Amino acid sequence: MITVEYNDVASESIPGLFVTKFPVVTLGEKRVTEFTLAGRDGNVYVDDGVYNPTIIKCEFGCLGTVDDLQTIVDKCLEWLESEGNMRLRISNRPGHFYVVSKSSITDIAQEMLQYTLITAEFTCHPFKYVDGSYNFQEISNDGIYNMYSMSHPLYRIHGEGRCVLNVNGKEFIAQVGQNLIIDTGLKLSYREDGTLNNIGVTGDYEDLYICRGYNEIAITSGFTLQIAPMWRVRG
Repeated sequence: MITVEYNDVASESIPGLFVTKFPVVTLGEKRVTEFTLAGRDGNVYVDDGVYNPTIIKCEFGCLGTVDDLQTIVDKCLEWLESEGNMRLRISNRPGHFYVVSKSSITDIAQEMLQYTLITAEFTCHPFKYVDGSYNFQEISNDGIYNMYSMSHPLYRIHGEGRCVLNVNGKEFIAQVGQNLIIDTGLKLSYREDGTLNNIGVTGDYEDLYICRGYNEIAITSGFTLQIAPMWRVRG
């Protein structure tokens, strides 16, 4: 059976609802800037280092009696338009999830008296994420090894005062008041309670990305460091 899980609710948990076929995943293309040079054949393309969103199209069937079909349809629509952790899981991609930016209902078609077909489209981050990679973990003196694509991790620091976070020889300086989270994906720094602290840091967030392979990570003595690696892959 094909299942789709969205906002921690599985399609199979809604009576009368099923996934008609495997979702279609259209990967977002790498974004490039195109230039034309006078006197030169062809064009020049510069890699911008980012990707367009990935689009996932899902088709759901609602099957019931003439009396309860609309109730099944309503529950499906409520689920697809719900708010939550915005994570999408597909049964043929175990161990991974997509982060959804928005969901939309593109088509509702009643095929028969007892059957309605609903098509939904999920606009997602261009990578799928590895289960557990959003969880913080301690960093050892051995650094960290990345077997996936380059990641944009979260760093959580506890301590008091000025500290230097060093990733692969590049420094990021932070003024920490008890705790600080450095979000390299959003390029923001904030306290655990959500209070922004961008003025308390100096450095380039891109320098803190975790490259494929071995990465050296160190922090000023007296501070503790944890990382949510945000492991991710294309597909």
